[in-house]
Amino acid sequence: MEMTWDLAVSMALRWLHVLGAIFWFGFFFYMTFVQATVLGRLDPPQRGQVMLGLVPRLSVFMTGGAVMAVLTGFALGYVAPRHPPAGHDWLGLGILLGLVMFAIGMLVSGPTARRVVKGMREGRPPAPGDMKALTIAGFLNTYLSLPVVFLMVAGSGHFSEPLLPWVFFAFLAGWTLTFFLLVVSKRVPMEI
Repeated sequence: MEMTWDLAVSMALRWLHVLGAIFWFGFFFYMTFVQATVLGRLDPPQRGQVMLGLVPRLSVFMTGGAVMAVLTGFALGYVAPRHPPAGHDWLGLGILLGLVMFAIGMLVSGPTARRVVKGMREGRPPAPGDMKALTIAGFLNTYLSLPVVFLMVAGSGHFSEPLLPWVFFAFLAGWTLTFFLLVVSKRVPMEI
């Protein structure tokens, strides 16, 4: 295969898309399965110190990864458009759910986390409504994340089967694994 300008741009965009998704989902999983569990076990002063130290830094990388994944995904749609056969549009559903996750992060989680951190820097405890919003948004995105990964991999040409019943399996397996990981993360001891 001869390397053309379009192929080189497509390869670079795919690499940046995957890299952005790794940062987005990697830090997201860390915050969900590790940090949130540890914070729940700390007393309020310790919790505040950890949140003030970690949340702003994690938010930068997670938000940056999310923006990079979405922008490079749109660019890939322009540079390397795909035309899946009717009934096999795994990628379309993955894109839709990924955009839902992105919207939840940008419209709910990000602004709420910034408000909580700002209030804590000013000596105010987090409002219960803010913590509830962060929890709900976090759980919703956590339960969407594994099906999104399945749909994106399937949409990149790894499956040629019709969307149903596999999409049902993807959601069921993803939600089951997410639930299991949440339960396990709460049971891991704090000591080594």
